[in-house]
Amino acid sequence: MVENSIRTFALQDAAIVAEIGARFYVKKVPDNAEHPFVLLRSIDDDQLYTMTDFSGHIGLFQLDVFDISQSACEALAESLFSRFAGYSGVMGEVTVGYSFAEKKMGEWSPDDRHFRRVLEIRIASNDR
Repeated sequence: MVENSIRTFALQDAAIVAEIGARFYVKKVPDNAEHPFVLLRSIDDDQLYTMTDFSGHIGLFQLDVFDISQSACEALAESLFSRFAGYSGVMGEVTVGYSFAEKKMGEWSPDDRHFRRVLEIRIASNDR
């Protein structure tokens, strides 16, 4: 599963682990999660085929970065952006041909009392 490989890859970076520990969640955030944390969601998955076989995926993933402080939220988003932008090679259990990262919106949530910054990551992999 590419999502687990993305999580593993992100948590191999000492600076990211120093900021969030293991609070990098896939698909669902536990109730009362401590800040800061990251939520990974799969947005789209295009399957690639050649004339003879299946050859991989191009997946679009969204990383939602949450923190109480706007500056800390932006710094964590920047660390993740730097980790994924332009990467190719082994990522967890899959081989990545390319990884493109794009910074998206950021916002304050008055109900939840935290800042949120969104990154989109497009990854081409050989994952079956």
